[in-house]
Order: sequence, then C-alpha cells, then structure tokens
Amino acid sequence: MSRGDRFSSRVRTVQEAPEPFRGVLLGHLSVQESARLLVYGPPDHNLSTISPGTLLAVTERGWVTVYEHEDGTTAVAEASFRDTLLVQLTLILLYGQLRLDYWAGGAVRSAMVRFNTVMAGLYEEAAFLVLDGIDSVSHVSEGDLEQAVALVAGWPLKFLNAALRSLPRGQQLLEATHWLAVHGRFGRELAPAAALLLTDSAVVLVSEEKAQWWMRSRNRTKYGDITTYLPLRRLAGFSVSQQERFHMLRLHVGATRGQETLEVLFPPETWPAASQLMDRAMQRVRQTHIHCAGSRS
Repeated sequence: MSRGDRFSSRVRTVQEAPEPFRGVLLGHLSVQESARLLVYGPPDHNLSTISPGTLLAVTERGWVTVYEHEDGTTAVAEASFRDTLLVQLTLILLYGQLRLDYWAGGAVRSAMVRFNTVMAGLYEEAAFLVLDGIDSVSHVSEGDLEQAVALVAGWPLKFLNAALRSLPRGQQLLEATHWLAVHGRFGRELAPAAALLLTDSAVVLVSEEKAQWWMRSRNRTKYGDITTYLPLRRLAGFSVSQQERFHMLRLHVGATRGQETLEVLFPPETWPAASQLMDRAMQRVRQTHIHCAGSRS
C-alpha cells in the first residue's frame, strides 16, 4: 500500500498502516483488541473541498476513524457498538461517504469518511460489520433473495437494484414501500423519491439526492442513492404529522445515553403502507426487548 494511491485500500494489519495513522490508532486500541477491517483512504483534493486522509478500523467492540489534515495534525472519532446510533452510506457517481452517528460527550455526533466510489465495496463491508456489531452477530448466513425480489417487483429499476444491494448481509426483507418525489407549490421539490425497507434487524431508508434546483420543470437525471440503516435495537419509536401535500415521519433513534430523530417526507397516499411497515417494525422492537430481558434473567 502506498500513501500516494488515488483510491482507498485494505490494510492487512495495524502494523502495516502508514504513520501517523498507525501510532494514533494503537493509542486507541486495547492490548487484547484486534481490527476486523482496516481501510486507508488517501486525502482527496477537488475544486471545492479538501478531504483529509483517513484510516477506518472496525474492531470487536466498535470502530475508530483517524483523520490526518494537510498541516499534519490528526483527529480521532470513535465509538463502541453500544453507542453507535445509525449508519449511512452515500454513493453518487464518483462521490462516496460513510457516516456513523454516535453518542459521545453528552451529544450526538457524526463521523464521516469520504471516498471514491470505485472502492465502495470496502466501505459497504465496514457498514455491514458495524451493523453486525450493533446486533451482536458474529456469523452471517445468506438471506432469501427470491423473497426480496418478489417484494420489490414492479419498482423502478433504479430503486429495485438499490433496495437489493442495500440489504444488510444475511438479513431477510420483510416489508418494502416506495414513493415518488414530494413537490410543493410551483413544483418545488420538498423531498426526493425514496423507499422504506424493513428487514429482520433494521429499518432501511433508500433515497435519491435532493434536487439542488428550485423549479420542477428543470427535471434532471439523478444518479446514485443515500442509504440510511436504523438498527431495530436503536429504534425508540416513531411519530407522524400530516399535512395537505405530504406526511412527515419522525424516526426516533436512541442508544444507551442519547437519542436523535430522522425526519422523512413522503406523499399522503403512501401512508397506509408506511404505517404497516412501521407498526411491524415496532412489534419486532418489542419482541427484541422481551427476548433480551429474558436472556438477562
């Protein structure tokens, strides 16, 4: 591995990571702790932003991200699986971003790693390892792809492919609903087209990027998608507010010490399917809590 590489790369061991990443990471790992995945991302320079070089480590207990800035200084974001709230993966053309929301220092924080989508597979692997860690899963079996395909049959090809690709490893697709973009007065886009999925361990939101233009008449093709994973172990509840042009679904996501809310706009006609999906999700949440309480007793 060379630090001059343009794309992210897998690092086999902490000792093979370049400095200053290696030294900083070793200072944040316990003696007994090993890394299940290490991904080095080179700094990215474009016309608008400069993204620092990164080293992302997923361990047995959580994850650590080390950033190196242009001036040589470093910063660290880290959390245990217990304090991790949600995982979000953005893949739009050549732009990719992995976002991890977590609780630290009395507040909800976000760690973000940007990358070229040529190496998106490494960050998808990291996202799924974090989800496995939240669910305390060490072995992953294959899900039922045939059932998943049946649930999304008839969807626009873009969302059909995105829904199947975004399924966490080994998880079964139980419910799925899709809707078109929500528009306000004069055709202004209020929220992009999206899909809501329920697996046996997570609520998954797949959405297009929101339009950057104001008028609906300027209809442009959108590329890629943003996938947000809300583990059922973190789903504290949901609420809905209804307006004439759209409904607002608020998903309350909590960890051991903190909570955040994810807001989702969708057309009113989608509410019956979305309501059914969320009711079933909360049933699974309650079942999970009962099972965990029984295990502790």
